[in-house]
Amino acid sequence: MIGELNQWCIEQLTKEQIEWMGSFKFSHVEEGVLFIHGSPRGDTEAIRIDTPEDDVYEMVKETDQSTIICGHTHIQFKRNIYSKNVINAGSVGLQSRAKGACWLLINSDDFILKVTEYDFVNASKDIILGGAPYKEAFSEHILNPPYEGP
Repeated sequence: MIGELNQWCIEQLTKEQIEWMGSFKFSHVEEGVLFIHGSPRGDTEAIRIDTPEDDVYEMVKETDQSTIICGHTHIQFKRNIYSKNVINAGSVGLQSRAKGACWLLINSDDFILKVTEYDFVNASKDIILGGAPYKEAFSEHILNPPYEGP
């Protein structure tokens, strides 16, 4: 399922868009904040809202930065783990535990988790009219985001 959906998404992009995305680095540091997709150890390793603190510590202990903005999972959170601030902005399009597009506002040293509501019913209808595989499941997810998520 995931492979088929990912392939469909790739097919929607232009060559230039794919090349641009391919130019992204594994991580980015800006003003002392580490930005990563998964964990500092790997792009697909997930730091979840409920990952035990000792496990998260093993993932982040060798980073120089005290604030780590991660993704990969779709639930917003802020956690302080052994003097590291670990923050997940959530997901704009496949959110869990939130009814809206999740994002993170960074204002100097202040990190504010935000959720922007939108017209879920019309978004769901547009998804059904589109050509994506598994569009029925995606539409249902938009209408009724699960409490547990990826």
